Amino acid sequence: MINPHANYAILKNGLIFRRPKGDHFERILEINCDKDDFDKRLLSASKVYPEAVKYIARAIMAATKSD
Repeated sequence: MINPHANYAILKNGLIFRRPKGDHFERILEINCDKDDFDKRLLSASKVYPEAVKYIARAIMAATKSD
């Protein structure tokens, strides 16, 4: 399992973007990490907040298309 202090540090150092979407704004948290950290965090997210996993996967697909 991931150290909770490491999770806090990653979230604290993430970048939050706000962009218009329809009639409201959406907030996006960008977290930079390597592949191993990503796999651990995705597994953790699937246990803590499974509803978020599909959004994370969608964001990863968008990011890899832009590279």
